Amino acid sequence: MGQDSEKEKKLPSFLDELDCKIISELQSNLPLVERPFARLAEDLGVSEEKVIDRLKRLSREGILKRIAPIVSQEKTGFRNNAMVVWQVPEEKCDKVGSQLAEFDFVSHCYRRPTAEGWPYQLFTVVHATSGQDRKNKFEKLESAAREAAGETGEVKFKVLKTQEKLKKQSLSYF
Repeated sequence: MGQDSEKEKKLPSFLDELDCKIISELQSNLPLVERPFARLAEDLGVSEEKVIDRLKRLSREGILKRIAPIVSQEKTGFRNNAMVVWQVPEEKCDKVGSQLAEFDFVSHCYRRPTAEGWPYQLFTVVHATSGQDRKNKFEKLESAAREAAGETGEVKFKVLKTQEKLKKQSLSYF
């Protein structure tokens, strides 16, 4: 059992019970049928129109970013992925981060605080199909980072390859 399985899941004040039920259902497998929201509505005992209206509102309010399939990286050929951490001049961090985030093969780009013994403040995740593809992408990122940092900006990075996948799952919010 999970650590918080005994805790009651409380609803955020800006979501009602139906909102949470819709979100919960969307986190599991949406059926591959002609009208999946009609099926969802039927399961929830409401109209398809009500479900769609709620989804539109949740989207408008920025709560629901998108509805999209979850694709297996390994089965689609992206088996050479890695996190790349970057040390760049503090005053250039936002510029370099924005530049790195522009690449379509970068799925995540975060700025985080440094710590003693850990000077890296930018974190990117790169997806590649082969070792050579990954190397080529690292070179593009390094070039872009150096360009964004400017002539005086020193850029250092480390490639952190996965040694073992211990857990990977989508988070269930409700």
